[in-house]
Amino acid sequence: MASPTVLMVAEKPSIALSIASHLSRGQMSTRKGSTDVHEFEGMFRGFRVHFKVTSVIGHVFRAEEDGVGSEAGPAAYSF
Repeated sequence: MASPTVLMVAEKPSIALSIASHLSRGQMSTRKGSTDVHEFEGMFRGFRVHFKVTSVIGHVFRAEEDGVGSEAGPAAYSF
C-alpha cells in the first residue's frame, strides 16, 4: 500500500524550498515545472507519509463568503 501524501503549499517558491529543505534535512527530489514540487518521505502525526511541497504563482488572498471573515474558521468557506 502506498504512503499517504501530505501536500504543503507555500506563498512563494523560496519559502517552499526552505520548508522542504528543512523538513527533509536536504534529502528531497525536485520536479521542475511552472512551480517546483519538492518531494520526500517523512513522518506526520505518527504515520509514514510522502510529502509534496510547492508554491503558488501570483497572490494569495483571504477568502470571504457573505461577509464572514477568518474569525469564523475554515468551515465558513466554500470553494
